[in-house]
Amino acid sequence: MVLIGTLDTKHAEYAHLRTRLTDHGCSVLLIDAGVLGAPGITPDIGRDAVASAGGRPPAATVG
Repeated sequence: MVLIGTLDTKHAEYAHLRTRLTDHGCSVLLIDAGVLGAPGITPDIGRDAVASAGGRPPAATVG
């Protein structure tokens, strides 16, 4: 299962969802797509990696 979310503003919701899924035996990959502030939980793939994969410098995506 892949969860892509804005972990700067919705970290509590994604933490809850990840816990529920893993409790039911799902493997979860959490990707941070937030741009406003620091993520509230640690993602498996951070926003810098997402920005770089899209061809943008990480600083260009932070608002």
